[in-house]
Parts: sequence; structure tokens; C-alpha cells
Amino acid sequence: GALASFDAGLSCEGSKYKQTLMFNKIVANEFLGKFSEANKLIEEYINLYPDDKIAIREHIFLSSR
Repeated sequence: GALASFDAGLSCEGSKYKQTLMFNKIVANEFLGKFSEANKLIEEYINLYPDDKIAIREHIFLSSR
């Protein structure tokens, strides 16, 4: 259910929580063992938010899965 909630939030135009929702969606996919999907999403995230140091560490972790 969390993934559906994150997608619903991301579909809202101009959401000020987009960055948080995107990152939480990545973590939810990781928790579900969907590492390839999480890795794809983290790459998109880093393209949008390249200065997020936590996301960079997460990307390194996911690339090893």
C-alpha cells in the first residue's frame, strides 16, 4: 500500500514533498526486494537531486545488489 500512496502523492502537480516521496518510494522498493526497480528510481532521483549525500550512499548500496 505504501507504493500506491507514494505514487498518488507524486501524481499531484507541484507537490512540495516530491523529493521525500521519491526517496521513500526507492526505500519501499528496496524493502520489498525489488532492487532493480529501486536502482532505476535512485538513478532518476540523483539526476534531479545530485547533492543529496544520503541518496548517493543509497545508490552505491543498490548498485551492489
